[in-house]
Amino acid sequence: MRNAKPQDMREAADLSSLMRLMATKDGDLPLDKYVRFKNNIQLWYKELEEHHVPKEEVPILEKHYLPSYGVPNNQEQLMILVMDKDIAGFSELEANKVRKIIGKKKMGEIPNVKKKLFDRRACSEETMQYIWDTAVSVQMG
Repeated sequence: MRNAKPQDMREAADLSSLMRLMATKDGDLPLDKYVRFKNNIQLWYKELEEHHVPKEEVPILEKHYLPSYGVPNNQEQLMILVMDKDIAGFSELEANKVRKIIGKKKMGEIPNVKKKLFDRRACSEETMQYIWDTAVSVQMG
């Protein structure tokens, strides 16, 4: 937490949220990622390239990811992501259901959430997979 050096209340709140998130599938802790990306946001853009997110879809992610240095960290950000018409276009009710399933770790329902997200996606499969790996799955732990 000290390494992150929060500059304001928003960053302090981000750090508080990040402490409860699980590691990504490659073992990266969201808090560590936040510190790296805060210190060098180009690392986030490099991560997008490594995940083959199409360049034309980067602006879609920027509006959701950049306020928290490329590391969405709370359920509200998750809801807003899946409600974005350029991502999945979920209604507020649908997004809240996703939030509850993920937040309460209803593991039996998670495959259905993933299927629905990918079926309804308005972005590329690579972008949706990136969102799943970096914004959804990290909130399951």
